[in-house]
Amino acid sequence: MITGTMKTSVKTLLALSLLLATASFTLCQEAEKKETEKKKAPVIRFHSGTIMAAEFMPEGFYNPVIANVSRFEPPSRITSDVAFATVTVKLDQGRSLSIYDFILLNKRKDEFKCIGISEGDNRYDAEKWEFSSSKPGKMYTMLFKIQLPAFNDKDEYTLRYMLGKKTEDVLIPFVKINRAFTAVAKIPPEGIIGFDPEPPPPPPPPKPVEEVKAEPAKEEPKKEEAKKDEPPSKEEASSEDSMLKFVPDAKGNQVIYYLDLVKSGDTIKYDVDNHKTFKKPFDRIAYYVELKTETGGLQYVYVSMDAFTDDLGKIGVPTSESKASFQQLITNMNVHSNVKGIVTGKGLKGNIEFWPNNYKEKNGKAVPNASDSVFDFGDEISKEMGYGSMQVHNYEAKQTIFAFNAWRDGKNADLGLGNSTGKSLDWTFTKNTSSYTVKRIKILVHAK
Repeated sequence: MITGTMKTSVKTLLALSLLLATASFTLCQEAEKKETEKKKAPVIRFHSGTIMAAEFMPEGFYNPVIANVSRFEPPSRITSDVAFATVTVKLDQGRSLSIYDFILLNKRKDEFKCIGISEGDNRYDAEKWEFSSSKPGKMYTMLFKIQLPAFNDKDEYTLRYMLGKKTEDVLIPFVKINRAFTAVAKIPPEGIIGFDPEPPPPPPPPKPVEEVKAEPAKEEPKKEEAKKDEPPSKEEASSEDSMLKFVPDAKGNQVIYYLDLVKSGDTIKYDVDNHKTFKKPFDRIAYYVELKTETGGLQYVYVSMDAFTDDLGKIGVPTSESKASFQQLITNMNVHSNVKGIVTGKGLKGNIEFWPNNYKEKNGKAVPNASDSVFDFGDEISKEMGYGSMQVHNYEAKQTIFAFNAWRDGKNADLGLGNSTGKSLDWTFTKNTSSYTVKRIKILVHAK
């Protein structure tokens, strides 16, 4: 028999069970909400608007390029643990932005100045130091050269407004990346403060050297291909005529250097050298290389890119006297060629390895697709002067576009178009320059 007392106890137990279940469900919902809030990017306001993204990366392969930097710009005082940082913002209506408005500070209160600003995904230009009024819906990015955080420090920097009567500081959590900075077009409306929207993929398995192949090149018209095995015509014998015939895009460019390696020995002596007399600003640099063996047809490659320096003395062969040394991305690369296998096209992704030093096979700058055990499109520069490298690459196609190495060795220098079929993809140690009867390099710029 169930008594009234027992009925009351059962009801009480059922009520307690229901209360516990409700409480447990509520706690789960709250925990899930907190986890969602953690993942959601916080909104950070600053003096001029809203911060949408903050990233930094160690100095290396993906260094940002700033156009039109003055040759009189003093060297950076940051010489160790060098990194670059970007702060992408939405400005409040009517707000302006200049490179003098803000600085970054680390935990030790070291100050790092803004070295460039850009609108949207446009490139940085040293001549564009201010946006006088913001545009609706546009994002703007400030670029800083900084020192990496100390080992035990958080990845945080303080953004300080410098133009007010009182300084205004905002502490920003940064994300450390080892890739190119996130494109503004990929930043969502809620921002990406505190997390990486493009986490690195797992590294690909190593491939044997024999399996490294370039992507198929766009086929040239049949008439052009037929000429590959024919001797060059009189028109082709002239570098100027052949360049304009094969590459209409080269028209209007100014020749800065011309080098006929048939005449050259172990010292670089240009047949044409206009780098001291050409005074106009320029926005693109191009290299035209022609090669021909005793029995083969004339081969050429023309590769142009956004200017990676504004010093004409550093766009030629990177001798020790030129003080040129570049290992970096190049942007808006265009390639024309009749060499089988070379990927042609416009707006390609490339990189250059220009230096007078020795170098090693190790992929020191973490160039995508490059090997640690083969001389290719991602090597490591050594401190010692010596061998020398003048190479332009398409790293996405795993391909060297042209290479001129060890020029001090004269006829035993390395020279080639496309990937070498030997042990090194970038022609290192091939010592083959003497095999060409035509070997010419022309270096040009496009005036603004």
